[in-house]
Amino acid sequence: MSELNRRTPQPPAPSPTQAGRRGEKQGEGNSRQSLQFRDSLNLYLDDDTYLEPDVFYAGGDDATYKLGDDGFWYGAPALIVEVLSASTARRDRADKFLLYEKHDVREYWLVEPDTLTMEVYTLQNGQYQRHGVYKGGDQFTSSLLSATFEIDRLLGS
Repeated sequence: MSELNRRTPQPPAPSPTQAGRRGEKQGEGNSRQSLQFRDSLNLYLDDDTYLEPDVFYAGGDDATYKLGDDGFWYGAPALIVEVLSASTARRDRADKFLLYEKHDVREYWLVEPDTLTMEVYTLQNGQYQRHGVYKGGDQFTSSLLSATFEIDRLLGS
């Protein structure tokens, strides 16, 4: 087990219906599409690296991930979102950043709830490039999702 996550993986989170949380992906040029969120997301990037990202999007045509019969996800999803806190910010910005980059996660979003800002990174030639830092009133376009998002709506500000 990677030193990044030394705790023992827990059984899969409740189903989206059991968890009772729902979100919607909305973007210009997209029809509304419902996304399901779980209280805990169980993800193995490889045989030794187990993580629980805050949110991930398992989509795209070049997918290298799969949902196992055991309820755990295996491989790299297309997009991961981490919500920063005092106890996780260093790990999310350094350790996880490098792991997600290494495993070809195409977009990585870091949400800072205290300042209501979001950093967006996109993978280009195997390395993350900062797409931008966005705050209330801003919009950004995700090339992965082919959608434009309003930060105020995403962060509930």
